[in-house]
Parts: sequence; structure tokens; C-alpha cells
Amino acid sequence: MSSKPAVLALSSLVGVVIVLGPSRVMASAEFPATLQSAWGISRLPSAAGADGCLLCHATVAGGVVGTPFGRTVDARGVGKKDPSGLVRALSAIKSAGTDSDKDDISDFLELSRDRTNPNDPDDFKIPEPPQGEGGQGGAAGAEGGAGLNGTGGEFIDPGPENPSFPTLPRLPEHGCRFARPATFSFLGITLVLLAGLSLVARRRSSTGSSLNRHERATRWN
Repeated sequence: MSSKPAVLALSSLVGVVIVLGPSRVMASAEFPATLQSAWGISRLPSAAGADGCLLCHATVAGGVVGTPFGRTVDARGVGKKDPSGLVRALSAIKSAGTDSDKDDISDFLELSRDRTNPNDPDDFKIPEPPQGEGGQGGAAGAEGGAGLNGTGGEFIDPGPENPSFPTLPRLPEHGCRFARPATFSFLGITLVLLAGLSLVARRRSSTGSSLNRHERATRWN
């Protein structure tokens, strides 16, 4: 009788292990392969883990859906082990251009083209600008080659690189010319000033002599 409770307890423990035992209880092992087939993905990004479970689950052990992309898929009503439902959900996600991590790159492009993680807003590739655009010279210039200059097929001759111009005749010269303006050097100005000062000194000297003679004559008288 005493052994029955122990057996029951052991049985309960085994049941719990069986229920929780496989590490991917809540995961569907076929979903990563279904995703790759539906979107033409040759290889999942490394962030998805070895078997791709990390695209939808927070851990490789599976469990509750806990990533942005996983919640996007789950919101489409995909059930456990429902590959056909997953294909329908992926088609709707692709058509809607859903961007689970809000990095301006859709989940479809991140996985199929860039091999980046649709759950990480910092993991994305900047798309390259489209080629062959930019106006009339784009397609026509590309088809016609470099000589068409992007004008839709019409060739424009740029002409010689170094054009020669005719030599113009010299204008006739006349006899009248303008006289060169007078220039004064420092030495010339100095000589003129000295001559002026000398003339002033002489005049003062002659004026003084005349006054002295006049005073002497006045005294004698």
C-alpha cells in the first residue's frame, strides 16, 4: 500500500517530463523550411539560429512566440504544425510589405534579399540607388555609347579640342602722342626747396643791410 503513492508521484513526474520534455514543444520544426521555400530563401541569417527557430522564438528551446517577426506571423492566425497556414500568412506579409522591426526594410526583403534579421532594427542593408535613371540621357545614352551624350541617339560633334582663330590686322598708328607726365624725384624737390630758402635768406640779409645804412644816415644828420 505504501508503494502506491510513490508510484503515482513517479508517474506524475514522468508525465510532466513527457509534456515538457522535447525542447521545441511550442515550435514547429518544419516552419523554417516552409519559410525558405515560400520566399525563395537559400539560407537564413545567422541570427535565426542553426535551425531557424530564433526567427519566431526567444530561445532555441522554442516556447512562446517572442520576436517581432514571430508575432507578425502569429497575428495571421498560423496554428501549430500548420505549414499551409504559414504559406498563406507569408504571402499576406509579403504583399503588405510588413516591416516587423521598423527599420524601413520589409521582412521579405530582409530575409530573401539581404539575409538580415527582421527582428533587429539595427541589422539592415541600405538599398543601392537604381541604375539607368536620371532623365532623357539615361537609356538612350547607355544604348548609343559614350558618343551620344545622352541626347536620345543624336550625335553632337564637339569640334576640335584646340580651335584656331584668324589673326586680326594691326590697327594703323598715328603720329600724335601724349607727352609723358612730369615726374619729380626726391632729389629735385630737395634742390628746389634749398634754392627757395637761400633766396629768402638773401632777401632778408639785403633788407637788414638797408635798414642799418638808413639808421646810420639818420644819426649823422
